Amino acid sequence: MWMALWCLYWWDNRFDDLFELINWMSNLHFELQRLQNEIEEEVNKYNQMDKKLQQFIQTRTSLYEQESENTLVLNEIEILPEDSKIFKQVGGVLIDQTKKEVKTTLSNRVALIKNQIEHTNDLLKKNDQEQKNMAEKIQKAKERYYEMAQQLQPNWSDYSPKLLYPFIHIP
Repeated sequence: MWMALWCLYWWDNRFDDLFELINWMSNLHFELQRLQNEIEEEVNKYNQMDKKLQQFIQTRTSLYEQESENTLVLNEIEILPEDSKIFKQVGGVLIDQTKKEVKTTLSNRVALIKNQIEHTNDLLKKNDQEQKNMAEKIQKAKERYYEMAQQLQPNWSDYSPKLLYPFIHIP
């Protein structure tokens, strides 16, 4: 009788351990799933930031071209004599302007473009830093994911061959 009670106690404890193991593995699986979703969200954010970065680069390139054009025109205006007739096209109409007016307008435009370039460069630096931080965050999340996934893998070295293959004779 005591042997039957002992066997029942032994099996009961084994089932408790088994249920605890199953519960642990289930929780770990849900945690892995949550971590995988988090990684996917972060990668999507990273890709959106990369698209923004490309837009900033295009904007900066366009601004450099505008600055170059306006500076070139300003330099050409400097060469002209003071009494030259300068025309500005507005829509389909040519408007007469003085050299002084044109120089002032172009100088202001060049200064404005330079300010926009500085602002765009600041945005590029900020976005670049955010992207680096996001990449580090993704890398850390991936490392956590792989560590947790390793916990689900059995370590076969913990088991003796006799336990793994009880019906095969191993000398």
